[in-house]
Amino acid sequence: MTPTDKFWAYFLPILQAQQSEHGVVKIQMSDADRMDRFVADSRSEDVYPGIFVMRPFYSGQLVDNALIYANFKVKFYVFLRGDLDDYASQDTAYASAEAIIQDIVKQVHHDARAWKVSFDMNSFKAEPVAYFVLDAAWGYEVEMKIGIVVNDLLC
Repeated sequence: MTPTDKFWAYFLPILQAQQSEHGVVKIQMSDADRMDRFVADSRSEDVYPGIFVMRPFYSGQLVDNALIYANFKVKFYVFLRGDLDDYASQDTAYASAEAIIQDIVKQVHHDARAWKVSFDMNSFKAEPVAYFVLDAAWGYEVEMKIGIVVNDLLC
């Protein structure tokens, strides 16, 4: 297991909860720093509403000479399909994406308060984006930092 595997084992169930809560149909992690997998899959399957996670950058942190964190710079996108000629559908897509993000951040925040992870709320940002590659979709790009204890991997 790697630190990224451990991060994904933590974060994926939070994203999967959005399937039943908000009807998310596609959850995927990138192969590097681009959205190629999401674009490729959108040609042959329904990917909306979708959550696409960029493979995260991480750095180490040693706390009190005992606790080792991998601090992940998490970037993900939440996209919903909309209609180019219908502003109301675009606004609905943004609102639905924001509701999904709210639930994800709320869970991470609760986990941080229960000492399951560390979460830097000051790092959280959500930027509205539009996505026009094969489809017309609207949503948010989200960035935040989540720390996962990795003593079992690096000691």
